[in-house]
Amino acid sequence: MSYRSGDKYQKTPSPKAAVETASDRMLRETAAILTREKVFPKRSRWLFGQEIMRIANRYHTAVAYANGIRVTNHALFAQRYTAQSLAIAWLYALNVKMTAAQLCCSAPLDSFEAWSDTWAAADDLAKAWRAADVRRTADELGEASSKAGGVV
Repeated sequence: MSYRSGDKYQKTPSPKAAVETASDRMLRETAAILTREKVFPKRSRWLFGQEIMRIANRYHTAVAYANGIRVTNHALFAQRYTAQSLAIAWLYALNVKMTAAQLCCSAPLDSFEAWSDTWAAADDLAKAWRAADVRRTADELGEASSKAGGVV
């Protein structure tokens, strides 16, 4: 798979593409686990399924929105930083809600191992993505940009 970067194609994903790929994977795996009858029987799926997918979609959308913001000034940096923080918050909410669903529906823990690994990888990437943006933008726009994003 190639990712377009400027006018060149790269074989390895950029950090931006890695975060988007992780959010895609998180969305797919969340949908897959919610539709497994052995994990969430139909009689209990309605309790959490729709809300969990709504949260997963919000996380996915926040990542895409943040990546769509091209930083050219301090205001756009603050907007992108806020969107990245929102994506991280939705990702955290997704983990909390999935954990609650697992506990309430008595779903087997081993069914969640792959999902949990995917969540942890997405969480690490999202936090590194935001930190890298702060560093890069501080270099490009000056130190005031890191303060605009609330980073001390």
